[in-house]
Amino acid sequence: MVPEIRFADFTGDWEQRKSGEIFSSTSKKGYPELPVLSVTQDHGVVKRENLNIDIKYDKTTLKNYKLVSNGDFIISLRSFQGGFELSRTRGIVSPAYTVFEFKNPREHNHEFWKNWFKTFKFIQSLKTITFGIRDGKSISFSEFKSLRNTFPADVKEQEQIGNLLEKIDSVINLQHEQLNKLESLKKYLLQKLFI
Repeated sequence: MVPEIRFADFTGDWEQRKSGEIFSSTSKKGYPELPVLSVTQDHGVVKRENLNIDIKYDKTTLKNYKLVSNGDFIISLRSFQGGFELSRTRGIVSPAYTVFEFKNPREHNHEFWKNWFKTFKFIQSLKTITFGIRDGKSISFSEFKSLRNTFPADVKEQEQIGNLLEKIDSVINLQHEQLNKLESLKKYLLQKLFI
């Protein structure tokens, strides 16, 4: 099994394995001093304080929040829509979230998997375990671990795919920033150019 488009250096078949063979769930608690993280579909995993929205929560329960390390994945409360996010920030999340990590980190590339979780094929596979799920209910790790994933066995191929898609994301983000600056400039000029 191989993709339609491929880097020239790679020829081997891609593997197919269940999520439970690749990932393990983690639920470390007792880090109330770390920043609280939020999982968003638009911006990924961010510090809650950076969201600019007032979310009320009981700070005495922070000791029960789950630790998220750099490189962990989080299944969000909108997981049935593909809300699997990679964290690049150490912090804590509500116990309602599912946090998981690679069993063998040297065999896998974070950027590759971050993008795999956004593919149409993966999101379609979620339908087999999300029938009847609504907003606010997350997929459990026990449900997720039965899903089959197709990926390159060679971590170097995963890295090349991940790096390419990360570069494209960077260009997209720069374009968004430029667009925002132009929109701000236009608003400023509309206020200053007319009497």
